[in-house]
Amino acid sequence: MPDNRRQSQVPWEPWADATEIEPGIWRLSRSSTATAYATIRFIRKGGELGYRVDGRDRQLIGYFIRLRAAIRAAWESQAHE
Repeated sequence: MPDNRRQSQVPWEPWADATEIEPGIWRLSRSSTATAYATIRFIRKGGELGYRVDGRDRQLIGYFIRLRAAIRAAWESQAHE
């Protein structure tokens, strides 16, 4: 019989809030009907590729090389509001 306790102890991840609304653009909200607390865009800046994170009202949160870091920063910014 499998041990299901391990699955129940997995911490929640901000990935759960991300919905890709079109290729390269993610909307982060607590539910599909809630107002987005952040938007992440895949961008090219100079010769580099990365992600731009904007909070509510397009307030810049930052630029990131990894999507996981971008999502985490977006989530942390709204968690401190």
